[in-house]
Amino acid sequence: MTAEDAKEILNQVEQGRWAWLKVKRFVPEAHATLEERYAALERHHAEETARMVEVIRDLCTALSSRRPAGGGGRDEREHDADVQPGAGGRDRR
Repeated sequence: MTAEDAKEILNQVEQGRWAWLKVKRFVPEAHATLEERYAALERHHAEETARMVEVIRDLCTALSSRRPAGGGGRDEREHDADVQPGAGGRDRR
């Protein structure tokens, strides 16, 4: 992933757009049995999940290369202050 690709993804995320999440549509074979279709769906899911993990890793690498030396990100204590107890572990910003 190029730095420009990462920047475009970040811009989309900041705008609440998720078009960068491209998942191939599963198309089962017409003459496959139910068991064969299910096995194919499981393979498809595993492949797409692995691909998305790789995309996220690439994005994280691109982001980490943009950080100034010495961290430059938010302090963990700042993050912890944003997390509200009982919110299911999600940030409440």
